[in-house]
Amino acid sequence: MIERSAHVIAAVLFIAATLASAVARAEPPTASATVQLALLDPVQVVSEDTSVEGLRFSVLRGANRDVSGLDVSAGATRTLGSLRGLQIAAANDVDGDGAGIQIGLFASYVEGELRGLQLSGIASRAGRGSGGQIAVGLSDATVWQGFQIALVNRAREMHGLQIGLLNFNEKGFLPVFPFFNYGR
Repeated sequence: MIERSAHVIAAVLFIAATLASAVARAEPPTASATVQLALLDPVQVVSEDTSVEGLRFSVLRGANRDVSGLDVSAGATRTLGSLRGLQIAAANDVDGDGAGIQIGLFASYVEGELRGLQLSGIASRAGRGSGGQIAVGLSDATVWQGFQIALVNRAREMHGLQIGLLNFNEKGFLPVFPFFNYGR
């Protein structure tokens, strides 16, 4: 039964890859694709220089310029530009800005500005932004407006509420405070 399931999954992935290849070949000059299937970049249907507007599914890790839509990976996601949508993976990594929701089993990271929500098993990190960060271990941002919930919360400048065992906010009512901290 397990062997049959593996054959069915392999057949579905083969058909999806074939369809995605057809979509990729018909790409407009703006270099975007509707579907991306990746094993481990660069072993993927479209190159990392291509944006994805629709669905990106990665087994281990896929990498693309911009992603808009649903981004799912059993391993990691890598976005070289911006994210607009929902990312679900063991680890999410966005070099540019993000708008939407990141759900990371281990970590979620946005280097630029994030507007949305990060949920992570270990750590959430954003350069700056607004919304919420929830992690078991660490929520971290340079400048954040909204809320942070984790064992340790850290922001250079926080406009909102931190709830956790230790809360670091250089502009808070105290720079470090247990259980909660807030900034105006």
